[in-house]
Amino acid sequence: MIRRVVLFTFAVLLTSLPTAAHADWRAGAAKRDITPNIEPGKVVYVAGFGNNRTATGIHDPIWARAFAISDGQRTIALVVADVIGLFYEPDIVRIRQLVAARTPGVHVIVASTHNHNSPDTMGLWGPAPLISGINPQYQQWLRQQIADAVVESVRQLRPARLRVAAITNRHLADLQGDGRIPFVKDPQLFVMQATEKETDKTIFTFVQWSDHPETLGGKNRLITADYCGALCSELEERYGGVAVYANGAIGGLLGPLDIHVPVRHPKTGQITRPRSFEQAEAIGLWVAKYAQDALQNAEPIADTSRIDLRVKQTYIPLENIRFRALAAAGIIDRPLYTNGKPDRRREVRKLPELGGVKLPVALGQALRTELNVVTFGPVQMVTVPGELYPELANGGYVRYPGADYPDAPFEPVIREHMTRKYKVIIGLGNDELGYIIPRCEWDNRAPWLNNQPSETYGEINSCGVQVARIVTETLVELLRAVPAP
Repeated sequence: MIRRVVLFTFAVLLTSLPTAAHADWRAGAAKRDITPNIEPGKVVYVAGFGNNRTATGIHDPIWARAFAISDGQRTIALVVADVIGLFYEPDIVRIRQLVAARTPGVHVIVASTHNHNSPDTMGLWGPAPLISGINPQYQQWLRQQIADAVVESVRQLRPARLRVAAITNRHLADLQGDGRIPFVKDPQLFVMQATEKETDKTIFTFVQWSDHPETLGGKNRLITADYCGALCSELEERYGGVAVYANGAIGGLLGPLDIHVPVRHPKTGQITRPRSFEQAEAIGLWVAKYAQDALQNAEPIADTSRIDLRVKQTYIPLENIRFRALAAAGIIDRPLYTNGKPDRRREVRKLPELGGVKLPVALGQALRTELNVVTFGPVQMVTVPGELYPELANGGYVRYPGADYPDAPFEPVIREHMTRKYKVIIGLGNDELGYIIPRCEWDNRAPWLNNQPSETYGEINSCGVQVARIVTETLVELLRAVPAP
């Protein structure tokens, strides 16, 4: 009798475990509108370009767009929000908690498009430097909307086919301005599409490219998804399903404000005005067109592929004295750590002056963040917790006179350590730590880089000179742990 029970139990366990043969890819997708309400008497501070930029209306909605894929054993969900950025703590941690309460066992990656026409979600763009621009009610609702998109994408999982492609050309590079030497870009466009196995209907189309969504400039006061909205809308109209766009290596500064070639609208043929909605639409439509071109030669991902996931938390020293003061004042609302432990002290160490006000600096010296490597079939994705300079992605470091650390060793080039055909970098993945700058190009004091007459832009919005080394070396460590193809 005991033997029968044991055999029966063993048989039940066998039927409940994944079989050696791969079942099928499964995929799902969903999106949620995250547009704030613009009402009389209710102020919405717009992120980017400076303080006290208030929204006057809505040009087009902003979204949280998510897709999930599963190999039968592991499920990964990527959700991208049309906002300036979200912190690992508390935002991503809280979103994951909301998802886990309803769909446990899913690894969630949360990224931001870095949209400069969205509500302040980081606290840096309020009415004055020492007043947060975050609306706590909107922030809580935003996290819930993002979590809802992920949960629905997981619940929508069904048998699917996956296909992938990549493309690069001169025009994709021309659509990226570069605001800082060395002029290194990352024009590669990656696209992945999932279709239902039974009906061939599109579930999602995922595009990754690199460019700041700041086409409208600092004078715009209308909420908009910038070129990201036009890109996703065009792909949804063409294929159906949900279109998801993620940014990449946009530091340095890759963005449309530094484009030096005319941008023609692909549908009208007319040259668009800089800093206009027409130009934002044109950029989005061009990127959508190249995604469609790439899909014509896409290759399938075999059902025998498995998802390999590598995750590591690490600590980033908070060297930027401005950020430290804002953290001490509670404007940057995230935990600080000393020696890997929470630092709740707020003792006076230095008295920096910010906006004419002197503040005590918190003794907490580091921020906790997270890096991921996801590998399946010919695809390898890494998450970067901020705005990566393209040199760190592709190489092209230059030792300029005037750099603060001209003899600093070069950081590892990320793509040189990636081992699959499609090497995808998800910018602002699971955090926004600001600019991630090669140490040999760091320039925080005169003389300025390459004998320029004024200081370069970037360091003021970077956590510090050590970020690049920590991020790249952590990614290399994770990439080395991935089994060979």
